[in-house]
Formats: sequence, C-alpha cells, structure tokens
Amino acid sequence: MIFKMCAERYAGALFAVAAENKELDAVTADIRTIDEIFEKVPEIRKYCLSANIATDNGKIVIEEAFIKYLKNAKCANTLRVMAENRRISSLPFLAEHFFAILAEKENRVTISAQFATEPDPEIVEKLKKKMSNKTGKVVELNLDVNPELLGGFILKWSDRMLDNSVKGRLKSLKKVIKI
Repeated sequence: MIFKMCAERYAGALFAVAAENKELDAVTADIRTIDEIFEKVPEIRKYCLSANIATDNGKIVIEEAFIKYLKNAKCANTLRVMAENRRISSLPFLAEHFFAILAEKENRVTISAQFATEPDPEIVEKLKKKMSNKTGKVVELNLDVNPELLGGFILKWSDRMLDNSVKGRLKSLKKVIKI
C-alpha cells in the first residue's frame, strides 16, 4: 500500500514538472519504456518489490535496467531520486499512477468491460456513448469475454464497478435468500 502511495507522489511530481517544461510527450514515452521493461523482464519487478534494497544496489539496478533506455533527463532523474530515497519498491507502480494522471488531464477514462459472449459492435458503441455521458469523459473500452458470467456484463472504471451479469445477480439473490 505504501509503495503505491509513494509512486503516486512521484508520478504527480514528474507529471507536473514535465507539463511545466512542455516535455510531457517525452516523459510519457519514457514511462511507457519503464512499463515495457517490467513486462518483458518480470525479475526486475520482483527485485524492485523485494524489501530493503540497499541504496547502492538500487542505484545500480536503476542505471542498468532503466536509465540507459530513457531519453528524458527529468524521468531519469526521478528514478535516481527514487533510488537515493530507497523508494525502488514504488517504481513498479509509477506508470500506473502517471497514466492515471495523464488520463484525468486529457479527460479520458478507461473502462474494463467483461461480457459473457462477444458483444456486437453496435452494443459496444452504445455502451461507450452511455458511459461517456455518465462519466463526462472520453471513454476507452477494454473488452474481454468471460463465459463464467453466464450472461450480461461487468464494467470497472476508477474505483467503481457495475455488475450487470447473470452470475452477479444470482450471487445477490443467494445473499438475499441466505443460501
């Protein structure tokens, strides 16, 4: 939990500095690079999340695993400060928070939508429009098919969830009749 809070602070500071210096595109590209490194080399993520990384070791990991692939000095310096302050454990969460801030500033929201079956494109467009009206933001839908839902769909965005699935309704009914 504390790792995510620290990452949120570093992401906010980096975003503010990048926006102020009109380097948001370059910093965003570097944050994507960091995220890709974690995806491609899960051992780095695991190492960063391990407890009590010595400052010197943290600096070495940052330099070898990340800095040489980054193009923006502000992004590189943020990672160095994280290493110096022994906040390497927050690094795996930096991209998540940075992109959340970026989406907020661009008035975008990403909604995860699970359907029991592949939805018709017409339904997807109607859902995007309805959710755009509800949130007041431009909606990006991440679609997924989950046959376990039995029917209907589940939407997740920000800290909200809308469960309109048969499975969810059966679960609610089970609670009401206490089975």
